[in-house]
Amino acid sequence: MHTEAAEAVVIYYEHELRNYHKALALCERVMHVNTLNDREREKWSYRSERLIRKIGNASD
Repeated sequence: MHTEAAEAVVIYYEHELRNYHKALALCERVMHVNTLNDREREKWSYRSERLIRKIGNASD
């Protein structure tokens, strides 16, 4: 899986469709890729945490 393509899909899910659950699922899938370096893993972790907060805020 190419992280650039995954990032584009996550942005589409998040901003265009407002489907935070699908965006988060893809983030979690990317996080399990063994070829990520520490910087990439940190970026995806931050994005996942942000989506979790959005999901929590949407359910309030």
